Amino acid sequence: MPSSDEELKVKQRVFEALSDETRLKMLHLLAERDRTADELARLTGKARSTIEKHLDTLASAGLIARTKVEKRYLYSLTELARQALGEYRISAPPPPRARELPPLLLVALGAATGAVYAAVQEWAMIPLWLYGILIGAALRALPVKSFKRAFSFLVIAWFFLAICSAIAIGQTNLISLAASFTLSLVFLALGVGAWLALHFVFQQLEA
Repeated sequence: MPSSDEELKVKQRVFEALSDETRLKMLHLLAERDRTADELARLTGKARSTIEKHLDTLASAGLIARTKVEKRYLYSLTELARQALGEYRISAPPPPRARELPPLLLVALGAATGAVYAAVQEWAMIPLWLYGILIGAALRALPVKSFKRAFSFLVIAWFFLAICSAIAIGQTNLISLAASFTLSLVFLALGVGAWLALHFVFQQLEA
């Protein structure tokens, strides 16, 4: 690295650039291989506009370089960045541990969610589409952050909702069950849609 006053200025810019957790994570991702801004946005879970601001900061500090390959720009670490990461032994921040419902509790709550809908129809007619939206939105507000778990929960709820609804009206033959499962798909579709919509909103707020 440079010496004297220039060295101090370089180190100051480097430390300022590395003081942000997102920028630090971006550098470690670029240490693996060159990446585009879209890749960095996806891997960090941040908005593209946020990533572009961080890239400008890193470039100003001399930590990254940009190369145009065909119609896209690739970002890579400079030698200064590699020296800084090695010299200061800066490790990547650990990924935040997202709280999730335990699998057994997820199954139990999913089954209860489906059964409850059939039960409440005795005294309160709740539209199936509205129930799907409410459950999907509530899932994202609860510790169900991954799409895989949310979808599993909604499938379980859909299964029990269809079964219990058919039992509640005394129609348990094969044709009636098939009709109940088909009609209940609106719950599954809107539940998934509500979860995805709220998940997108949370991502934008956290960016």
